[in-house]
Parts: sequence; C-alpha cells; structure tokens
Amino acid sequence: QEFQKRGDEKDKYSYLYEYLLDDFIRKKIKQLKDKNQSVRICGNNGSYKVYESFTNELLSDERVQEIPQKYKFLKELGYEME
Repeated sequence: QEFQKRGDEKDKYSYLYEYLLDDFIRKKIKQLKDKNQSVRICGNNGSYKVYESFTNELLSDERVQEIPQKYKFLKELGYEME
C-alpha cells in the first residue's frame, strides 16, 4: 500500500498508526509502552554490545516514525519484508 506524502512527519506517523495498524496492535503497543519494561538490546548497526533500554523509549512516537525508513534501508540491502 503506497503512502501518500503529506509533508509533515507527524502526519506520516498518524497515517501509519491509524490506517496500517489495527486496534489490537495499537492497544498492544500502548500496553508495552505504558509498562516501561526494561529491555536488553544490541547496539548500533554491527555492534555486539548489549544495552538496557525501556519500552516507552523504544516505542516513542519518534522511534515509530523511523520504521518505514528502516524497512526501506533493509529492502535496499536485499532483505525481503512480509
């Protein structure tokens, strides 16, 4: 499904969140974000270091907005997304 350009990053997030995610997924995201659980993650591209982060940070509006660009980057590297 092609994304219609709106120019504003907040509009892009709103579009993705409202139209591409169903109610169940939105509720799950909110639950995870609200719990603010500690999560162990790998570092930046290629790093083997393990860091502690929290779900409210990982699921922030800014981070969710980055998802389409990250998928585009992975697709350019040859990875297929379903």
